[in-house]
Amino acid sequence: MGLMDNWKSKLDSLASDHQKSLEDLKATLNSGPGAQQKEIGELKAVMEGIKMEHQLELGNLRAKHDIETAMHVKEKEGLRQKLQEAQEELAGLQQHWRAQLEVQASQLRLELQEAQDQRRDSELRVHELEKLDAEYRGQAQAIEFLKEQISLAEKKMLDYELLQRSEAQSKQEAERLREKLLVAENRLQAVESLCSSQHTNMIESNDISGEKIRMKETVEGLQDKLNKRDKEVTALTSQTDMLRAQVSALESKCKSGEKKVEALQKEKRRLESELEAVSRKTHDASGQLVVISQELLRKERSLNELRVLLLEANRHSPGPERDLSREVHKAEWRIKEQKLKDDIRGLREKLTGLDKEKALSEQRRYSLIDPSSAPELLRLQHQLMSTEDALRDALDQAQQVEKLMEAMRGCPDKSPAIGNSGSANGIHQQDKAHKQEDKH
Repeated sequence: MGLMDNWKSKLDSLASDHQKSLEDLKATLNSGPGAQQKEIGELKAVMEGIKMEHQLELGNLRAKHDIETAMHVKEKEGLRQKLQEAQEELAGLQQHWRAQLEVQASQLRLELQEAQDQRRDSELRVHELEKLDAEYRGQAQAIEFLKEQISLAEKKMLDYELLQRSEAQSKQEAERLREKLLVAENRLQAVESLCSSQHTNMIESNDISGEKIRMKETVEGLQDKLNKRDKEVTALTSQTDMLRAQVSALESKCKSGEKKVEALQKEKRRLESELEAVSRKTHDASGQLVVISQELLRKERSLNELRVLLLEANRHSPGPERDLSREVHKAEWRIKEQKLKDDIRGLREKLTGLDKEKALSEQRRYSLIDPSSAPELLRLQHQLMSTEDALRDALDQAQQVEKLMEAMRGCPDKSPAIGNSGSANGIHQQDKAHKQEDKH
């Protein structure tokens, strides 16, 4: 274009010089016929030279213009071929990454399902632990009651020992009284033999018989007391044996319950370690998703650079080439629109699945929570809430991009840039969501 302007200015200057020469010619014609004929011949020669020079310059300009046009066409064809290759490569990469994302999403769904099954199993085991804990508390209360009964029995045993001691003392006293009774009976017999002879001895025998009656009464009372003590001692021994049997049975139950509690605690620690492993796998998968999104962003940047080169080439191209570039942009925009719709559909399906899983888990969330496992469950709950928030943000972003697509369908030249910005914002939104999950 610059060469054309230069040659145009040169032609304008030649035309002005020619106009001046014509004016000079008219002036000389008015001066005289001889001189006029001579000047006319000179002017004709000059005119012929100028025409030849002008024709040569026009031929050079046409040749240069044809060469530049051929170069532009060749460059445009090369850029178009590069754009087609880049589009094919981008489509292949999108299919590849989409397949990888679907595989990883299916793996994450399976891992999440396994984690939920393990959580349900752990909740059931926690419920069993709570039952065992309640039984253990009941057994502990029964043991305390039995300990009180044992202490009472020990007190009764002490009383029994005291009774045995008093019984031994009473037996000794009874033996002593029996000896006295025998002595008194012997004396009484001796006195009765002498009763007929001596009146004074008769009075003494009356006293001895009275003493004998009193001694018999005391001996009978002591025997009754001894019989009562024997009955009490037999009852206490039978009660003590029964309490000892109950205590031994409860101790065996307590030992078995403690063993069950230890086994369930080991199982609980194993489940906690498995949950930590599943959370680490989820974090690794989120990191892989971030890497994939960064790779897609890099590919889109390279595609944007090719589009910029194509737009710069289209500025120097005629009208039909611009129409062709618009058709190419429309085709690219349709591909991106279909991709965004597929992503939106997939995100909505994921969100509905998470809502169903949340509704199922809400029914049993607070009924079977063990105090030791509450922090882990709260962490999983926060992670699930952050994932749902990220998915909702992605859906909102996708709806905004869909509205922009509907608004920009009539402007195909501006739509690629808007689509690229929307996709880049979506990728950054996904990165932000994955970072929030890692923080939680």
